[in-house]
Amino acid sequence: MSNVGTLEVKGLHSSYGAIKAIRNVNLKVLRGSFVAVVGRNGAGKSTLLNSICGILKSDQGSIRFGDIDLEGKSAVAVTRAGVALVPEGRRIIGTLTVKENLRLSRAARRPSDRDLEAWVGELFPILKQRSNQYAGSLSGGEQQMLAIGRALMTNPEVIVLDEPSMGLAPFVIDKVYESLIGINNVGISILLVEQDAILASAVADYMYLMQQGEIAVSGTPEQLRSTDFFVSGYFS
Repeated sequence: MSNVGTLEVKGLHSSYGAIKAIRNVNLKVLRGSFVAVVGRNGAGKSTLLNSICGILKSDQGSIRFGDIDLEGKSAVAVTRAGVALVPEGRRIIGTLTVKENLRLSRAARRPSDRDLEAWVGELFPILKQRSNQYAGSLSGGEQQMLAIGRALMTNPEVIVLDEPSMGLAPFVIDKVYESLIGINNVGISILLVEQDAILASAVADYMYLMQQGEIAVSGTPEQLRSTDFFVSGYFS
């Protein structure tokens, strides 16, 4: 099988300070797929994403995107390779306008024939309407849309999202997840981290469950529902 457009992690070990946060993690995101990593708080999910995206240097293992070795690369280099992060907490710049936040991504943008700013405006009409509004005045859901839009402005092949539903009302979560499905439908791969396994299982093609820094089980949502983890409460 071709590895073009595939994000693959093999035998990854990473530490958070003096703590070994993840151990021997293997994960694959096939081109155009929607993959979710679920697990309770402290399971190592964010450490995994930060290691993939160049924010945290791993101790051991490999991270590849197609034929590109991402191990040890900076966050900007990873983004320029086609893997864009939507971080936990959004991390938008509240004192800049919506338009200015989006345009900050141009430094790491990959070449594109598409008008990316217009596309983001089509996906999130509220951002287009409020393009000259300060980002700090947006609601939590609008800020999450802006964070996703900022990632899309880099013209990624893979979007990596860390807890995009955190702190949002249910109806806002629905809107955010509808946008993720639309993004995936145009061929952009998605790697999603979520605590809410039911929410993730409704959209993902394939799932990994993390416990105490390791992958405990993986499979399609249907396969995971037939395991002991279903009984233990992850999907109840």
